[in-house]
Amino acid sequence: MVNLTSKRYKILRPKTTTKNAIWGLVILILGLILTGIATYYAQNEVNADAKREFASTCNEIKIKTANKLRTTAQLLLTGSAFFESSDSVSRGAWKKFIERSKYELNLPGIKGLGYSIIIPGNQIQQHIQKIRREGFAGYDVKPSGNRDVYTSIIYLEPFSGANLRAFGYDMYSDSTRRSAMEVSRDSDSVTLTGKVTLVQNSPEDQRKGI
Repeated sequence: MVNLTSKRYKILRPKTTTKNAIWGLVILILGLILTGIATYYAQNEVNADAKREFASTCNEIKIKTANKLRTTAQLLLTGSAFFESSDSVSRGAWKKFIERSKYELNLPGIKGLGYSIIIPGNQIQQHIQKIRREGFAGYDVKPSGNRDVYTSIIYLEPFSGANLRAFGYDMYSDSTRRSAMEVSRDSDSVTLTGKVTLVQNSPEDQRKGI
């Protein structure tokens, strides 16, 4: 058994001087400063990379959107020219024109392409009877109500499925659509509407379109 209280045994402890303590503190502070500087520059580099990636993504989206809008505008102008250059355009001719345009390959997301006519308020009943005689017994201009001027989508391709909901729709009855139609008419140019809910949408589908 060893008696630790014996004078023959001493517990050795490291000698701590004021000088050593100061140097230790200096090293600790320098380490913290260097770590902070390294973290700052690393974070700045990460942020810069994120900003560059974000800008690149935004630019890509901008280019794709602009290209799609130009392609859409060109298709609409071509359709307008088709009517302008013809004495009359039948429903079958419009169907063939749309099929040949192959819009679904170049413009995914478009539900259909239609042709709408302007109808003076005092001619609305004659218009309805004319379309019904073409074989559409249930045809009507929607929404109902008395207005000075109506429009109606009478051609729409593909003429099936959800697009049938838009047959006879009066776009002029909606202020957002009407505003764009008036600008387009007065400027003779393609015009975007504001955000609208497409008539083709089901009651459960409230996605917006233009």
